[in-house]
Amino acid sequence: MPLVANYFPIQRALSKSLKDSMDLYHRVISEISIKFMRIAKMGISTPSLIASILLIFFGILTYYVAPSAFIY
Repeated sequence: MPLVANYFPIQRALSKSLKDSMDLYHRVISEISIKFMRIAKMGISTPSLIASILLIFFGILTYYVAPSAFIY
């Protein structure tokens, strides 16, 4: 999985020349894009988001906190 996650950044870094890679003052603005979207527009409702956060919290409690409480 780490190899798959690092493929595109490594490919982008190797596609530049050494001079462009070492230039700290030259930034390409087109590389960064920020897009704000509402959660409901992505298809996630607020109650399902709250339920998923609660399930993650209880899962952490069940698998990490409870066994460590029995050990110590």
